[in-house]
Amino acid sequence: MPLVPVPTMNSIVSAQRFFFTHTLDRPDLARRLVRLAHPRRLPVVLIRDEVARLLNATTCLKHQAALSVVYGAGLRVAEVAMLNVADVDSERMLLRVERGKGGRYRNAMLSEDLLTLLRQWWRVGRQQGVMHRDGWLFPGQHAMKPISTRQLYRIVVEAAQAADIGKQVGPHTLRHSFATHLLEDGRQLAGRMGSHPSDYLSLRYATGRRTPICNLRRREPTRGLFRRPDPMKNVIQWPALPQQRNREQLSQ
Repeated sequence: MPLVPVPTMNSIVSAQRFFFTHTLDRPDLARRLVRLAHPRRLPVVLIRDEVARLLNATTCLKHQAALSVVYGAGLRVAEVAMLNVADVDSERMLLRVERGKGGRYRNAMLSEDLLTLLRQWWRVGRQQGVMHRDGWLFPGQHAMKPISTRQLYRIVVEAAQAADIGKQVGPHTLRHSFATHLLEDGRQLAGRMGSHPSDYLSLRYATGRRTPICNLRRREPTRGLFRRPDPMKNVIQWPALPQQRNREQLSQ
């Protein structure tokens, strides 16, 4: 019989404690339900060259753009899958994340290189007939449905194999690499990693950091990784967010 992982066991214990304490109003029955302590392993982190090789090993522009958002904005794979075209705010250089972990709303950073790549995917997707102004940023096999997290995981694994990366890589590896590279560049993690406390993240990722951040200059983590010239950069405009449209109507 396979053993139950400790995180899974702790989730079961928490559910049972809530049931006995709040539903049945019998906190005495929950006293013996104790969560187990387990050591947290350091996350697997890719160096910048490995990230570039992985992104360049993708088979199409949509896959490269999706994985670039995971790394360039530090988003979870489920958050990337649920992005809409209107969530790209090119004026404020932000990505609007709706219904992230814990149902939270937040804004994620958007670099110039990443915006250029997303604009290229916008043009290609429009030509293919799968991109719509009110649709998903990364549609799945059906244009009316978003790409699945399982497909994104498979894309990362296949790209890592094609790039000859020997580490165990998944979509969350790119998020870990995003946080580590920010620390290496002397940047703060506050507000960039969603629901996690910044002090916890700084301690966790700084433990696995190899280079002192005081010796490194600041730069965007996506700078130069997937830069492509875009002659239509100042021509194609992303649709305004609903809040922006309302303000424009009021100002008229």
